[in-house]
Amino acid sequence: MGTPPRSQSPYQESEFGTYPPSAEKVVSSYGKITGERIVPSGARAANNLGLTTQVPVEELFLTNGKARTLMLGRKKVFLKHAPSWQTAMPNSKAGEAIRAISHMGPQRAASLAKAVRSKLTTREWEQVSKMKPSVPAWMVNAINETELAN
Repeated sequence: MGTPPRSQSPYQESEFGTYPPSAEKVVSSYGKITGERIVPSGARAANNLGLTTQVPVEELFLTNGKARTLMLGRKKVFLKHAPSWQTAMPNSKAGEAIRAISHMGPQRAASLAKAVRSKLTTREWEQVSKMKPSVPAWMVNAINETELAN
C-alpha cells in the first residue's frame, strides 16, 4: 500500500522534511467525526493565555465524551472526560480562561482570575462571567472578586 497523494496526506512538508499533523489538529478532526466537544486541558489553556511558561509534557484534552487514549504513531494523546462547563466555549479565550482557573484550583483561583481578566477583552470577560451559574462556587467567588476589584 503506497502513500496517499500529497493533496490527501495529513503529513506536512517543511525545509526539514515531512512531519505528522499536530495532536491538536488530529483531536479536532476526531471531535468533528464523533460529535464530541474536545478542548485543550487547563494546563495548556493557562500556557496559551501566557499565565505560565510551563508547557505540559503529555498531550491531554478534555472531552464531554468518554475518557480514552489515542495513539498517534508512538505518541499517546489522552482524552479525559470533563463536566460540560469545562468543555464549554471551545476555541475561545473565555473558554480557555475557565479551564485555566479550574486547573489552578481553589487556592489560586482569585489571583489567577485577576491575571486572566487582564488578558481578556471586556467582551471575553463577560463570557467568563456568564458561566457563573455553571461553575463551582469557588470559581464564582474568584470571578466575583475580580469583578469587584475592577
